[in-house]
Amino acid sequence: MRIEETRTGIQNVDEEYADFSLSKYAVISDLISNGYYYGSVDSIKIKDERMYYKFRSNDVQNIALIALYFGDRPLGILGISYCSDNYIDWELVGHVIRQNSVKIATLLT
Repeated sequence: MRIEETRTGIQNVDEEYADFSLSKYAVISDLISNGYYYGSVDSIKIKDERMYYKFRSNDVQNIALIALYFGDRPLGILGISYCSDNYIDWELVGHVIRQNSVKIATLLT
C-alpha cells in the first residue's frame, strides 16, 4: 500500500501493508485473474485465511478491490475498505472504484 486516505477517526494502516508479499495470498491471485473482488471479508476466509485475518486485524468488514492493468500485465490493486458497521452503497462504490482505477492505471503506464 503506497497511498492511503481515511475518514476522520479511522486510523491509517498503510505501514502494515508496506513490502507486503502478495504472492502469499490466494485471494490476490484470484483478484488478478478475475479483475475485481467486492463484498464481505468473511467470504475470503474459506479460500485465504491469512488474508482474512490480516483484514480483520484492521477491523475491515467489507472491501472492494480492482486490479490495475497495462494490457494484460497487472500494475497494482486499488481498494476501498469499510470498517465497523459503516453503510455501504455498493453501486456508488463500484462506480467510484472503476472510475479511479482507469485514472490511476493511465497515470502508471
